[in-house]
Amino acid sequence: MLCLRDDADNTDYRDAGDEVDIILDQTPFYAESGGQVGDQGFLRAVATAESSSSANITSPACEALVSDVQKMAGDFFAHRARVTAGEVTVGQQVCLIHVMLITFHL
Repeated sequence: MLCLRDDADNTDYRDAGDEVDIILDQTPFYAESGGQVGDQGFLRAVATAESSSSANITSPACEALVSDVQKMAGDFFAHRARVTAGEVTVGQQVCLIHVMLITFHL
């Protein structure tokens, strides 16, 4: 994770309940463009040696619900997310889980 940005400014961390833009240089998500909405899904930050003795994806250091993705200047992507558990911090390794929403019109 390269950077965190909230409505006020750049920040180093955010806790559960906070809304934040999580800036990454890669993403499997489709970024909003040409009138199409960006993808939604989940982000999990892998526990580090400092935060856990067993660093694995089943025991994340934090989880966040991604509601939108925006392409930024250069090769950067802003993932608008609400932290749902733990604490998200700059420098964490993250796993993104894409959720495909299918709607039917009857």
